[in-house]
Amino acid sequence: ADAESDPEVYFWQFVILGLLLIVCGNVGVMILARTATRVGEIAVRSALGASRSRIIGQLFVESMVLALVATGAGLVAMHFAARTFQNVAGVGLPYWIDLGLDARTALAALGLSVVCALAAGVLPALRAVSSDVHANLQRAGSGRTTIRFGTFSTFLIVSEVALSIGVLSFGGAILRGVVEGRSGAIGIELDRYVFARLRLPWPEPEEADEEAYADQFGARVREVQLELERRLRAEPGIGNVALGRHLPGTDQHTQTLDVEAVDGGPDFVVRAHHAVVDGDFFADMNVPILAGRAFQASDLDGRNASVRSAVVVNTSFVEAKLGGRQAVGRRFRHIERGGVRGPWLEIVGVVGPLGVNALNPSHDWAVYHPAAPGELHPVSVIAEVGSDPGAFVPRLREIAAEVDPSLMVVDPQPLARLAEEGRRAVSLGMAGLILLASVAILLSVAGLYALMSFTVTQRTREIGIRTALGAPPRKIVVTIARRAGLQLIAGIVLGVAGSLWMFRELEGDALMAPEGRMTVLASIALGTLLVGLLACLRPTTRGLRIEPTEALRES
Repeated sequence: ADAESDPEVYFWQFVILGLLLIVCGNVGVMILARTATRVGEIAVRSALGASRSRIIGQLFVESMVLALVATGAGLVAMHFAARTFQNVAGVGLPYWIDLGLDARTALAALGLSVVCALAAGVLPALRAVSSDVHANLQRAGSGRTTIRFGTFSTFLIVSEVALSIGVLSFGGAILRGVVEGRSGAIGIELDRYVFARLRLPWPEPEEADEEAYADQFGARVREVQLELERRLRAEPGIGNVALGRHLPGTDQHTQTLDVEAVDGGPDFVVRAHHAVVDGDFFADMNVPILAGRAFQASDLDGRNASVRSAVVVNTSFVEAKLGGRQAVGRRFRHIERGGVRGPWLEIVGVVGPLGVNALNPSHDWAVYHPAAPGELHPVSVIAEVGSDPGAFVPRLREIAAEVDPSLMVVDPQPLARLAEEGRRAVSLGMAGLILLASVAILLSVAGLYALMSFTVTQRTREIGIRTALGAPPRKIVVTIARRAGLQLIAGIVLGVAGSLWMFRELEGDALMAPEGRMTVLASIALGTLLVGLLACLRPTTRGLRIEPTEALRES
């Protein structure tokens, strides 16, 4: 799927970037506070003749060392996390996905570490050396500093809290959808089917006419697939056999659809699972047609399956996307890259659930497109073989070799195992995302804690004077915690608003459970508020314990 037609692609990019910004922003706030405590040291060095470039260089080197150590630790952790994910999830990833650590990944991480060191080290250093040296020496002697947590730090902390809530809400809603989706209706007994992907090698043509060679290769693919299907059906104990892409129990693929409205209303956009299946798929799977008709030979005319007008949808699509209205005869079209609309497609039939979304069967909104025999390559096959599908895998390889010795049987396994591995991979991925977002929340809270501790330290004299003049504890608390509290509340409000917008944009997500996402969001917002208030508690109580005489003596 591409980012133009699949909003989840954009969101995943936003999630990763958001987590990086959260960490970088928090480190920037921490280093700013650390630099503020060294204003006296920097002022003394400046008074003794140290140049601005030398001071800035020293602070940059310190930040760079921290960034490099963190980058090294992160790369090692990523390497072991990727290996653990592959071992625990047990998912056979496509050949073009490599979770290993390579030189390009390491160089990209090092480049990011340099950028982060520049932002986190040089900017606070510029603020530290930009003010008057004599004023800094005087303030350092009284325990104060010219550096303040200004608008930029406020923006960082508010953004951290908001982004963390958004990431946590998304991960929690997806994880809940996957867990609760186990109880949905698949439509077939997955533990009775074996699954495999079939592929024929594409040798280089001896002649220059590649189009004619492609036709010959297509004819060979058709012959091999038909013979393999015939041989499977002839095996003792074999039940249903079907070929296609995104078959029941396998990974889901969603597309955006522009549905033609009825009764003069406007067209509307929905998302649904997309599957391309053999023209006899429903008959092969013994699936009854509940309304309309199945695919016919006339529906397979033409060379391109994507422009054939006849499609079949399931009852979940009718209920969720068409409001339960009459489906047969309705039209829609795919929204392709850049918002381009494809040709109009017409619904000719309606079937029951068939497990297109095995991860969350309650979101099994499916659109089926017909394909002629041999038109799909590579192609997936499922066959009903009884109570022990794993035992049939060696026989499946034998049959494929007898049909064509060059036919590759890729990743044969019980269909139930494939579905469970997909569910486990998504659950593990969402759990990891939730863990990262939880760390981001803790980092944001740490930033609030640093802000309040810094405030108490820099306003010790003011707090002592106000206490000596009889200011009530309530006003002292407001003085200390007002800014941090406002930042926390602002971050929560923005995070909740962003999450609500995200839920609306991802209304048709394949995994998200709409009935439970508001509960997840409310729980996360409340938990963030409580944790943030607890982080504000210790600096506040420390400020209340300041003795006026000691504060005046220190000043």
